[in-house]
Parts: sequence; C-alpha cells; structure tokens
Amino acid sequence: MKKIVFYLFITFFVINISNVKAQRCCDRSKMKSYKVSFITEKLSLSPEESQKFWPLYNEMYSKIHKENKALKSLLYKYKDSDYKNIDSKEAKKVLDEILLKRKNIAEIYEEYIRKISKTLPPNKVLKLLTLEKEFNRGLLHRIYRRGRHRNK
Repeated sequence: MKKIVFYLFITFFVINISNVKAQRCCDRSKMKSYKVSFITEKLSLSPEESQKFWPLYNEMYSKIHKENKALKSLLYKYKDSDYKNIDSKEAKKVLDEILLKRKNIAEIYEEYIRKISKTLPPNKVLKLLTLEKEFNRGLLHRIYRRGRHRNK
C-alpha cells in the first residue's frame, strides 16, 4: 500500500512539473507572438519592412538574451552569506566581468539599432525604442494584476 501511494505521488509530481514547464513554454511563445503583433501594429510596418526588420530584431535579442543569461549567472553566483567571505581580488574580477557583460549588451544594442535604422525610417526606429518600454510596462502590469487577482 505504501509503495502504491509513493508511486502515485511520484507520478503526480512528474505530471505536475511537466505541465508547469509546458505552460511556461506556451506563455513565453504567446508573449513573443503578442510582442511581434504589438510592435508590428504600433509601428505600422509594411510587409517589406517587416521582412527586413524582424530577422534583425530577433537576432539582436537572441544575442542580448545570451549576454543577460551570462550576466545573471555572474550576479547570482554567490549567495548573500558568500559576499562576506569573498576576497577583494575575486570580487574585483567578478565586478569586471559584470561590467564587461553590460558593456557588451550596450554594444549589441547600439550595433543593431544602427542596422535597423538602415531598414526603417528614423521616426519608426525612435518609436520602436519607446514601444519596447511600453510593451514591457504593459506586460509587468498584466503580471502584477494577475498576481493580485490570484491572491484575493
């Protein structure tokens, strides 16, 4: 009887984890498609502009995502208690790596904004910069509202 309960528990646990991962994946792809439609609509991109713009934009964010992932692992490499025990040389080394990652992100962003500026008119590129902030703010607002709704 204990074995059956144990196996049922493990099965339930595995199914639950796979559902959470699948939901997270779907939410991410939903978010990405929503961002594409949001930016395309707000920028009034023509089919020709979209065809040139989106590969550059996706490439830019792929590179930025890679750098952000490395930056995040550097930032969370040490636990709170470990900061007290880290020596100055190692702390300086980690800080230099963090600054380098942030510089790389800024350089990638600058490089691709220049490339995008060759495919879109300057007013649309400028609007793109504000739309990214608007999209992120709206997304955070939706997440916040969803969290408050669940807690009630």
